[in-house]
Amino acid sequence: MTGKIKKISLIAIIIFFCNTFSFSQNTIVGNINYHNDVTKPLNNVKVYIKDATDAIIDSTVTDNTGFYQFDNLQEGTYTLNGSINQTPGGVNLGDSYLLLQYLTGSQTLDSLQLISSDVTGDGNVNWDDYWTITTGWYPNGTPFTAGDWTFESPTITIENSKDIDTTDFGGSSMGDVNGSFVPGVLPGNSVFLFYDNEYNMNANQKTNIDFNLKEDIYVNAIGLIIDYPNDLVEIKNIESKIKNIDYKIENSRIIISWVNTCEKAILLKTGEPLFTLKIRTTDNFTKDKYIKFTAAENSHLIDSKGEDINNIIINVPKIINKGLLSISEINNDNNTMIYPNPVINTANIKYNVYEQGLVTINIYNINGKLINCIFNKYQNAGLYKINYNAGNLNQGIYIYSVNINNKYSYNKKFSVIK
Repeated sequence: MTGKIKKISLIAIIIFFCNTFSFSQNTIVGNINYHNDVTKPLNNVKVYIKDATDAIIDSTVTDNTGFYQFDNLQEGTYTLNGSINQTPGGVNLGDSYLLLQYLTGSQTLDSLQLISSDVTGDGNVNWDDYWTITTGWYPNGTPFTAGDWTFESPTITIENSKDIDTTDFGGSSMGDVNGSFVPGVLPGNSVFLFYDNEYNMNANQKTNIDFNLKEDIYVNAIGLIIDYPNDLVEIKNIESKIKNIDYKIENSRIIISWVNTCEKAILLKTGEPLFTLKIRTTDNFTKDKYIKFTAAENSHLIDSKGEDINNIIINVPKIINKGLLSISEINNDNNTMIYPNPVINTANIKYNVYEQGLVTINIYNINGKLINCIFNKYQNAGLYKINYNAGNLNQGIYIYSVNINNKYSYNKKFSVIK
């Protein structure tokens, strides 16, 4: 009898240790990727595991492939979450556009997009989040109430002994709804300014500067940050044909933002200014100094899918003070032209007023006979453009003459075709 009791006790002890051992073999493994994109693993994420009472029972850190692992787990229900000490990124007006489409019922968002949209941290995705991104973070860089990062929080139930559960989940920079950020990679420029022309100007001159796209593109959002030397030039105003475009001028920076509220992307055409700056050079703009505008790193244009458009080229002139020009330099000044040339019906005459005074523009035939005077007004120094209707001219060669205070005068030919 005693032998039987010992045998039963031994069996019970073996069963107990076997069960204990089997409980200790439960494992949860997985990978954490940025927006669940396997090409964007998140390393150095601190991963927490909580039990059914919401108590943290263990933590680990992901490796370079975003991999994590928890061992020795008993059967039960667990919740995972993560945190990371890394600079966030990727937030731009493409996120505003996607959020706008979601709020108006035109777009669906997945679970990670939704939690990354809740930048106010109130548990809801609404217009407060949209305006916080559109006018708070961009262009002011205001931090989000919800913090810098957010992670999905999957729940896993382990029911079988010696179970290995594989659970991948995602993380995101808060506000990066479209998942454009690439962790560990410095963002590059997607907008570049190309100096396609040169304006010669003196101090205290006014003119308009057009920013023209190099090629036609469809856009749903525009976020431009343009830097300029504010000691050499004042920005008086910004004009654009795009409705509801917003801008602000801060120190030496112009911040332009626009999000399309319509369903279809708008077409921006080559030759039609994206926007126009009304400027005035300052007293500091002395001879041999120049003014260059540059696009800051976070400048971007967004396509119909809410994604960045790469390698956008915007043509803009470089402004230089060459001092007083000679007659030959005036006649070769790129700021003085008529276009299109040849002229069919109407044309634009672009001219440079080198000093404040009376400006007269006359049209002559090839023999030097005055046809008519098309402009005779006082103007401040600066670059100007007028529209000329040549519909009453016969086909042939003509000359337009610009005279300023009877001091500066230059003549250029143009042809009229019918």
